[in-house]
Amino acid sequence: MTLALEDDLLYCIVFGPGFGESILLRTPGQEWVVVDGCRYPRKGNGISPAASMLRERDVSWSAVVFTHPHEDHAAGLDEVLAWDGFGPVGCCPVAMDPLGQGTDSLDPERHYRRGSVEQVLSTIQDLWEREPDSRWELFRGSRRVIGDMALTVLHPDKDRCQEVQKPNQLASALLLEWGQCRILLGADVEHEDWEEIQTVYPDLAHHTGMKYPHHGSLGAYHPVFAEGGEEERFWVMTPWNRGRKLPRYEDGEGLDKALKACPRIHLTGLPLRHDLQAKPPYHTTREALRDGKEPLLQDQTLPVGLSFTLLPEAEPLSHYVVAGFDKDGNLKDLQHGAGTVVVRAQDGEK
Repeated sequence: MTLALEDDLLYCIVFGPGFGESILLRTPGQEWVVVDGCRYPRKGNGISPAASMLRERDVSWSAVVFTHPHEDHAAGLDEVLAWDGFGPVGCCPVAMDPLGQGTDSLDPERHYRRGSVEQVLSTIQDLWEREPDSRWELFRGSRRVIGDMALTVLHPDKDRCQEVQKPNQLASALLLEWGQCRILLGADVEHEDWEEIQTVYPDLAHHTGMKYPHHGSLGAYHPVFAEGGEEERFWVMTPWNRGRKLPRYEDGEGLDKALKACPRIHLTGLPLRHDLQAKPPYHTTREALRDGKEPLLQDQTLPVGLSFTLLPEAEPLSHYVVAGFDKDGNLKDLQHGAGTVVVRAQDGEK
């Protein structure tokens, strides 16, 4: 995957193939930060897009963050950690001991039964022990400076971590600051925790970009994202294609709420395969998606009269949205991989 990245811009590259999400941040000083991991289906264990991009450019990572112990954020991150790099490695230490403090909801039989989470946690623990300076405990208020970019942890609160009922309550939302550029990385933080976060960080609406939390679910929406902001911002969502698929298109759901605050949402993909899977980007409206008008799966008929649905495949390292910002927070570069979708609030907008 070859992307043309301008030297003087800060880049936020969001991968999201449908199960999992991974974020690559690149500063003009060639610092590379990886937040979470995902794998793209292929033979064997699949491809880690973040690790592949680091290898392709022959660059080292400057920091790695594992936001919370869910498989869709862990897969492929072990491959990143195994690649050349040195710097802070962030994780909430409560995730290391899921049975601690008597909480059943983080029982490894329920949430760690897939080896990718165990592997990542084990690798991080080993790195922390071998390189004590790499230990970055992700609690609210912790801040690390990578080159001339600062990352501040917005969640979780250290004193409340032992009260969590589900892994998303450990999710580490981050605020990136580079000059006047501010980007929110929402992880899987949901509404009740954003309610708490905004009491400590009340100016979250003043941002230039956001990786929308929790795949655009209604439960993740909070009005603090939109308050006080007049200029359009760059918002990107990653889909969830398992079970109750996200984002949902119905009136009053998360995508509807988000579009009322930001008239254009960039999706790294839809929670289903579609006819334009291999063409970037597909432009549509929420209403069209809600009504099933487009994009439609393509039915094919065999000579014997049987029918099947054609599910077009994208390239192995597609499903990415790339945003480049200058130090004033202006969006200067925008690139889309195959399978991506730009959703508008209404017809006629570009």
